[in-house]
Amino acid sequence: MMLAGAVVIGTHFFGAWAKPREVIFQLRRPSDVRALDVRWTPDQEPEPEGLSHVAQWNFGPEGAPRSVRSTIPLKGGAYLVDIHVVRGDVAHDTRRKVVVDDSDSIELPID
Repeated sequence: MMLAGAVVIGTHFFGAWAKPREVIFQLRRPSDVRALDVRWTPDQEPEPEGLSHVAQWNFGPEGAPRSVRSTIPLKGGAYLVDIHVVRGDVAHDTRRKVVVDDSDSIELPID
């Protein structure tokens, strides 16, 4: 019973209805970006535990490229996207609500 519940929960986020989406993060002022962490969590109350996808990048002193791409398995629906950007020695956190539709790619500008 417990295993079946875990399969159902896992399938909700990463399962049969999820499909690979190319996510393109468009960085403004990429030359001073040292790190980028992004967490996707389904927008549900209460916030589901263990159903998030995390992507992390670290960049050298030359900074990041203007576009950072990742392929993430997501099903359609609303997500809360937590974005952590380190520029030089300063970190900045934002949270956005993103609705995923049928398209195969998602573009997110990051200030």
